[in-house]
Amino acid sequence: MDDGIILNGSKERLKDILRILESIIKREYLLEFNNKTKIYKSTEGFTFLGINYKVKNNKISRRIISKTRRRLLKKNIKYCFKYEK
Repeated sequence: MDDGIILNGSKERLKDILRILESIIKREYLLEFNNKTKIYKSTEGFTFLGINYKVKNNKISRRIISKTRRRLLKKNIKYCFKYEK
């Protein structure tokens, strides 16, 4: 798997972490991050592996996006829905 999320309260710390990771990935694996690699405010929310996350009133809400929901229902994987909040 090549997806990941790093959460931190400091934007400057996240920028430092991103620079370090870019350096390691480039040096060790001769790869570069794509244009989807960004630093977002948590209040904007984000989608990760088919689940949309939003922070509201210091609580994280999760919602499976429609495309993922249809794919899971087609495969009859219903246990994933019990984790939605």
